[in-house]
Amino acid sequence: MIQETIVSMTMATTIIGVAFGGWMNDKLGRKRSILVPDVAFFLGALVMAIAPVPLVIIMVRVLVGLGVGMASMTAPLYIYEASPTKIRGALVNINGLCFEFLS
Repeated sequence: MIQETIVSMTMATTIIGVAFGGWMNDKLGRKRSILVPDVAFFLGALVMAIAPVPLVIIMVRVLVGLGVGMASMTAPLYIYEASPTKIRGALVNINGLCFEFLS
């Protein structure tokens, strides 16, 4: 039961992260919006590595889920805007495939 809860917390909060990521893109811009999920991933990894009880892991997975959602919203936009026209579509699709294979 605890394992299912740990895994599902990331997936459940990813939806919220996507919505928040769209707002962040408009307010902060793409470059700064990429830094926020990076910090969430870094801090989440540190805390999960030293978590003394499963409840801490569950709470941190919420933070990581928000980061996943924000990154999945921001990264394709940034790739699209920063890449050359000829390979733009391919780069965005590769990013999408990486999310599919890694999740």
